[in-house]
Amino acid sequence: LDGGVLYLGVASTREFEARALNGWLLAYDAKTLAPLAAWCSTPSGTNGGIWASGQGPAADGLGNIYIATGNGTFDEASKGRRNYGSSVVRLRLENGPRGRELRVQDSFTPCSQAVLDEQDLDLGSAGPVLFDQGASLLIGGKQGRLYTMSALRLGGYRRPPAPSLDCRDNPEVLSSVQASVGHIYGSPVYWPGAGHGWIYLWGAGGRLKAYPVGNGRIEPQGVRMGSSDLATQQAFFARQAPRDPCVHNALADAWMPGGVLSVSSEGSQPGT
Repeated sequence: LDGGVLYLGVASTREFEARALNGWLLAYDAKTLAPLAAWCSTPSGTNGGIWASGQGPAADGLGNIYIATGNGTFDEASKGRRNYGSSVVRLRLENGPRGRELRVQDSFTPCSQAVLDEQDLDLGSAGPVLFDQGASLLIGGKQGRLYTMSALRLGGYRRPPAPSLDCRDNPEVLSSVQASVGHIYGSPVYWPGAGHGWIYLWGAGGRLKAYPVGNGRIEPQGVRMGSSDLATQQAFFARQAPRDPCVHNALADAWMPGGVLSVSSEGSQPGT
């Protein structure tokens, strides 16, 4: 909900069906629920769902709306790009010749997009998080990697020499940190802290982690971790959950989904 407009992301769980399915961002008048605009993430392709494990779009209060998409068609050429699978997209609701329209302002797509799509590693399994008073953006997905960048200068797309998970993104990407052994669902959360901020996440099959962050960059060397890990979770669930061979040969309930977090405090006061 931003500026009297309700924004709703839409996806489908049937991404492997033959018929075309797409992701959508819908805008409604918050008072009347009258439809205002709709934007399709893959209008000439398939999939690209906006699901984020139930996390809503992010808004900066200045009219910019941020969403993350799942696996789907992606146009590598920036000129005329219409399809935004496995991407973070910044949009604005603006007046157009046929009424109000959701228009793309900027985007970020990992250089590993082709492999993410092939291996069902949705970037959009988590929603984008704005921090540093809306100046910076954080995103993490099924690969378990966290990215940070300026909210008004997203990282674009840098095509790698060959499809890879270990390629290099554009320099506008301030951080690229392998933060989880498993998928990230929902969203990490941010606390401004005293002196510097903290990003908390609990990826599937891993531990609760806290990463210090400053000037929009994650400081991985300062990470702090909780005591509960995958082995502890597996031992607990072994008494009550059947084995699922589809989930890394581990117990389904022990591996997924990790923790979907929230944080509360009295401003930046420690211990609250």
